[in-house]
Amino acid sequence: MNAISVIGRASIPASTLASDFALRYKTVGQVGAAGLVQMEAQRVKIVDGGKLVIPAAMRRELGITTGDTVLVDVDDGELRVRSVPKALERARAILRKYVPEGVGLADELIAERRREAERE
Repeated sequence: MNAISVIGRASIPASTLASDFALRYKTVGQVGAAGLVQMEAQRVKIVDGGKLVIPAAMRRELGITTGDTVLVDVDDGELRVRSVPKALERARAILRKYVPEGVGLADELIAERRREAERE
C-alpha cells in the first residue's frame, strides 16, 4: 500500500505524508497509537555470539553508527533499541512536564544545600 486514506479526503501518497512531517523513511509503515509513523518491520538474523544486525536505514533513522553505544531493553516482550541521545532527549521531555522552562534543577539543588549549610 503506497497511499494513506484520510477521512473526507482522497488518499495521500505515503511519500508525501513522510515529507510533510519531515520524516526520512524509505517506506512508511504503520501509524501507531501515538500517531507516529513507523518504519516497516524487517526480518533480520541473529548471528554468532547473539549479534543482531540492524538494517542501515534503521541505523540512519536512529542516528547510530559503528562503535556507538545504544540502550537495549525488553518492553512487553519486544526488544527496544534506542540511541543514547534519543533516550536523553526523551528523559528531558519527561522532566520538562514537571520542571518549568528556565528552571535549573542543579541550581535549585545547590541553593537548597547552601540554605541547609547556613542553618547548621
